[in-house]
Amino acid sequence: MKRPFWLHQLAEYVIGFAAIATGFQSPNPLAPSLMGGLVLINAAIADGPFGAFRWVGRRRHRIADWVVLVLMIALTALVPGDLSARLVQGALIVVFGVVVLGTQYAEPAERRAQRANGSGTALYFGRRAGRTLGTLAGRIRDQARRNGDSK
Repeated sequence: MKRPFWLHQLAEYVIGFAAIATGFQSPNPLAPSLMGGLVLINAAIADGPFGAFRWVGRRRHRIADWVVLVLMIALTALVPGDLSARLVQGALIVVFGVVVLGTQYAEPAERRAQRANGSGTALYFGRRAGRTLGTLAGRIRDQARRNGDSK
């Protein structure tokens, strides 16, 4: 199941501030600071619940996420820095990649349409869980009858 967009934005802010904090600790703060700035700007301009400016829609934000990810990799590879800063940058790149891959970028109207047809709602999951448990209970009952247990 994909993460909601608000969680994606919060993760971007955390990753951006973590990259900038890495720059404070590094003898060469250029790459981590640029990485953090790119991620923070990307999060701030997105049209989401935690967007500061809301200039870019979610579909374009998805493309911007991939551009930022490629730029983060390039900055880490091309700008010289110490080993510990590069390791932290690499970890932040991996985390950001996981966040980008696991995010649901659908607009709220699209999610409302999904709920209208019954997919993705609590009622849908509740019914599915009930059917699954009912099927499981029936199989257990049938197995017990075959084994000679009468209940």
